[in-house]
Amino acid sequence: MQGLKEKLEFRAKSALANPDEISDELLDCALNESEQMCEKRSVAEFARLDLAFVRLKLYLKIELTGEDELLLKNALEAVKNSPFENDAGEQSSARFYKAGVRENEFC
Repeated sequence: MQGLKEKLEFRAKSALANPDEISDELLDCALNESEQMCEKRSVAEFARLDLAFVRLKLYLKIELTGEDELLLKNALEAVKNSPFENDAGEQSSARFYKAGVRENEFC
């Protein structure tokens, strides 16, 4: 996740008006929330960064623009369409989740 943190920091410092407000704690919080939104899914890096960037702007109490709302909408759509990933690393379709064999509870 260190690579994502560096990319998010670069993006935030180049895009926001006051880069001095960006701290490691805020970057970590935004990335952690992005990871929670993508939990158990194989999501593209751009979507994770977009989610984290929007969360960072909300933490800094910066009003979201129409462009930010579009980024958020597209990132959430990418998360929704991303395949699930189980503990063994196997991927399954975003529409179907691979379930194990269930035992009969009456026998």
